[in-house]
Amino acid sequence: LDSLLTVNRGTGTMAAVGPLGMSATNSSALAYDTDNDVMFLLDGTSDNLYTVDLATGPATIVGSTATGNL
Repeated sequence: LDSLLTVNRGTGTMAAVGPLGMSATNSSALAYDTDNDVMFLLDGTSDNLYTVDLATGPATIVGSTATGNL
């Protein structure tokens, strides 16, 4: 499933926010910047860093980490 989901902590029910617009099958990490309300996603296959729109779901590439196999 390549979509952003929310989870109701009380019931455990998941709801789709929207599609990421990229394959997230090998996502290595997620990080949330509370100061700027930004979620980051790292794709371990392409080694690209993305931001994720928390309101609608799409991931936007920031750039390559140039690291290899994260």
